[in-house]
Amino acid sequence: RLVLVQKVLQSDPAGVKASGSDPESQKLAKPEDGAGDGTTSTARFGALNSLQICYWMSPACALSLTPFWMIREGRALYAHLLGLALQERLLVFGLLSVAAGLSFLLNWAEFNVVKLMSAITLQVAGLAKDAVLIFASALIFAETIGLLKGAGYTVAL
Repeated sequence: RLVLVQKVLQSDPAGVKASGSDPESQKLAKPEDGAGDGTTSTARFGALNSLQICYWMSPACALSLTPFWMIREGRALYAHLLGLALQERLLVFGLLSVAAGLSFLLNWAEFNVVKLMSAITLQVAGLAKDAVLIFASALIFAETIGLLKGAGYTVAL
């Protein structure tokens, strides 16, 4: 990670120009126009793309959520895993790894949607997904949506 930070600080990404010619002013370069180049400007790291943002945010999120997970679900999972055979434990670990990978891809896709479009586009896409999810689950599970439920879904969306 330190090598990555050094490379970001040493490189001059497209659209990034230093304010002066001395080395001190070139350490923290800011883009004049960051629109369309796929980078986010920060004072500390220069310009970061969406994958680098996910790379740096994921460990912080994991460290901040782990204590709450351990309190809430850690003991139950540990007790459940003790009763499983080795093959079943590996299956549980594999499923958790797939879920973690999919959540990372979801975060990466959301960063790219916001970068390429806007935050409003992400909100509208989320609302459309929720509407499709509600009505598809009603069809699959044969749930009846009455007037009260329909009004509740409409208000929620």
